[in-house]
Amino acid sequence: MDKKTFVKEIRTQLQLSCCEIEVLKGPEKKKRQRFEECGILIGRSKENLFSLEKDPSISGKHCAFIYEEGIGYRLVDYNSKNGTWIGSIRITEVLLSKTTVIRVGDSIIKFTPIENIHYIQEEAEEIVSGLFFRDKKMKELCLKVKKLFELNISILFRGENGTGKGAFASIIREDCESKGIPFVKVNCSAIPNGLLESELFGYAKGAFNNAFRNHKGAFKRADKGVLFLDEIGDLPLDLQVKILGALDQHKGYYEFTPLGSEKTEKSKFFLITATNRDLVQKIKMGEFRDDLYYRIKRYRIDIPPLRERPEDIDCLLEHFFLSKKIIDFSFSDKFKKRVAGHHWKGNIREFLGAIEGAYANALIDNKKIIDDNHLELEDIQSSPFSFSLSVNDLPPYKEIEQKLRKEYLEKVLKLSNNSSQKASEIMGVGQRTINNWKNEFNLR
Repeated sequence: MDKKTFVKEIRTQLQLSCCEIEVLKGPEKKKRQRFEECGILIGRSKENLFSLEKDPSISGKHCAFIYEEGIGYRLVDYNSKNGTWIGSIRITEVLLSKTTVIRVGDSIIKFTPIENIHYIQEEAEEIVSGLFFRDKKMKELCLKVKKLFELNISILFRGENGTGKGAFASIIREDCESKGIPFVKVNCSAIPNGLLESELFGYAKGAFNNAFRNHKGAFKRADKGVLFLDEIGDLPLDLQVKILGALDQHKGYYEFTPLGSEKTEKSKFFLITATNRDLVQKIKMGEFRDDLYYRIKRYRIDIPPLRERPEDIDCLLEHFFLSKKIIDFSFSDKFKKRVAGHHWKGNIREFLGAIEGAYANALIDNKKIIDDNHLELEDIQSSPFSFSLSVNDLPPYKEIEQKLRKEYLEKVLKLSNNSSQKASEIMGVGQRTINNWKNEFNLR
């Protein structure tokens, strides 16, 4: 299929996070640091990006500067003991658009946002690395991906199943192939949890049974290339902690330790992550670490679902028939109307499967016009429980309530190191109630 240019040239804007933080008063006066991260945690703990260990009045995780494209930086207090103050006002959350002096504990810091905008103007083709589109926003996203790779700025792809997250990553993979550098992909949901750590970090000979030789993990195999962690939203919490530590750069290198080894390895790579999960919601549920989210989300690409890109439906139809060299078929108006009005929960993956099925049905009927009756569509609704809609088959409400409570309590206890007091604070219920639930569900 020949490449066609539907929009001669696209000019788009890439706005990136950038700021400077300086301590004006306090035990660490004159400490100054420039950041390009989307989330900068501040507190006494060493895990924070801007750590103020010498000020005992500051909480372990005190507050954060969180960047959102098109909005700017928000200052968010993390329920700190002594508060986060701007002048005489104690804030919980506020938008910062200019240089601001802030008090955290007994320290005073100055926050300065720095404009960091790149303009991209290039020709945009209909076909890019297996993506077929005419939608202007999709063209802009493709150009942004190319520019981010050029600027060495890690990308988090977010979108529903079938929107094309892997195809967007292929834009970078093709560039890697042309340059002869590695492109390593790991599907975090396809590998059992017990094996995922060794797949990422590798292992030393003798680390476990059947470990007869040293094995290079994905972090090492991606050295001087690209590491793509697909479905990162499915990572278990214990492994999130280890990946967080490994993604803490030291002089431009990521450092990690293979299983069964005492030697720290180094690797330098461009990081891509992807998920179909709402990670912000998972953070609120205690299922994903906020510090890991900010580390992987240097720039987030939200891929729109197919139902929001009507121009791409026509493009995909043309691609399907041209790729199969089918020239003597056409579509009825009813077919086009039904295709345009469908929700496409499975996006491109569902769409192409449905079109192939419609084509097969038309062949069976010996028809040259594909009609709406040839299209077999299903409106599959996801549900947190897999039970029949028959009233007689519905489980008791109390059973469902107990199941949710147990699952939620297990996650909260894991995050709070099994502390009933901390779990009580997180869940907003009394400590005695927490202990009763622990006994009820045999959680020790």
